[in-house]
Order: sequence, then structure tokens, then C-alpha cells
Amino acid sequence: MEEKDEIKTNKFAIKYGFLTGSIGIIWLIMLFFLEAHYENSWPRFIIETTIQLSGIILASLAFKKQNLGLISIKQTLKTGIGVSLILSLIYVFYLFTLSNFIEPDFFNKTYEISYNYYIENFPEALEMQGISDKNKFLELSHSRTKWAYLSIPVFLCFLGLILSFITGLFIQKK
Repeated sequence: MEEKDEIKTNKFAIKYGFLTGSIGIIWLIMLFFLEAHYENSWPRFIIETTIQLSGIILASLAFKKQNLGLISIKQTLKTGIGVSLILSLIYVFYLFTLSNFIEPDFFNKTYEISYNYYIENFPEALEMQGISDKNKFLELSHSRTKWAYLSIPVFLCFLGLILSFITGLFIQKK
């Protein structure tokens, strides 16, 4: 019986992961065309988290409906983390495409904006770390670019774990 449940949760995670990823990509493309894709703000974070949470809730409710109204927190966690993993892989593919083909100097501009932000708001933190020189900051930032591709799935899956658990608390029925 456990294997049947796992197959079902995987099916819903894949279906709703791609749906959520599609909506997320539409959001990111909209930001790109509005030239707002460099901005990091709380409203943007809330919207992107809401997109992910909506996918998790929809996938869990669809699973619950097909499973005769029954769902456990474990099944919600499997479904939610699956949705989050697929969403994160789609986001990584978008970032790769954006930074290598659409806008090859994406990371250069991002690091430049980041440097200006830190020099304006936290210059003492840069001095304490010995990277107040702009070229040194940019060089150090570029050496960490590859970690961006790994940090997206790690962060989104962790956030998905939390959101799935909260969702499971509300919709579980044994």
C-alpha cells in the first residue's frame, strides 16, 4: 500500500511542480521585461513564496481528493517537496538560460548592484572582511557564482518542507 501512495504523490508532485514552475517562469519573464529582475524586495519574495505555496496546496488537495479525502502529513511533505524540487530545477534552468544566453552580463550587473548596496549601507562590514576594494569584491563574488545554481534548489526545497508541513497540519485527514 505504501508504494501505491508514493506513486500517487510523485504523480501529483510532477504535475503541479511543472504547473507551478510555469507560473513562476511567467512571473520571472514579466520581471525581466519590466527590467525589475535585479530588484530584491519583500513584496517580490512574498509573491514568489505565494506561487510556491499555491502549488503545494493545490497538489496536496488534488491528492487528497483522489485519495478519498485522506492525506497524512507525510504525504503532504512528499508532495510539497516534490513540487518544490521541480520548481527549483525550472528556476535553475531559467537562471542558466538568462545568464548565459539572454543576458550574459547578468551576474556582473548583479554583483555591481550588490557592491553598491553594501558600500552604501554596510561599508564597515566590507572593511572588516578586507574586501572594500570593488575589484576584490567582484572577483570574490564571481568565484561563488556556481553556488547560485546549487543554493536555489536547497533553499526552495527547505522552504517547501516548511510550507508543506504547515499545509499538512491544516489539511491532514486520516
